[in-house]
Amino acid sequence: MLPLVVGALSAIGSVVYLYLDWNTSQDIADSVSQMEYYVNLLNGQMSLTEFIEGAWPSMVVIGLILLAGYIIATPQRKGGRT
Repeated sequence: MLPLVVGALSAIGSVVYLYLDWNTSQDIADSVSQMEYYVNLLNGQMSLTEFIEGAWPSMVVIGLILLAGYIIATPQRKGGRT
């Protein structure tokens, strides 16, 4: 009985996931990719303020990755000065 319940829940979850994925892909199809903002900035077709308005989500992700790398690479000191 348990495998049937798990299978039914898995099927329902898959249908919900596919529906949400379809809606997300439709929303993305109408938007401009983050990479296009970077290319337009480098080609001089966009001002810096337009770039920041459009590409701030990817800049936040890049910043967090750089911050994580800095935290990992910086040695941690235990205790105070001796």
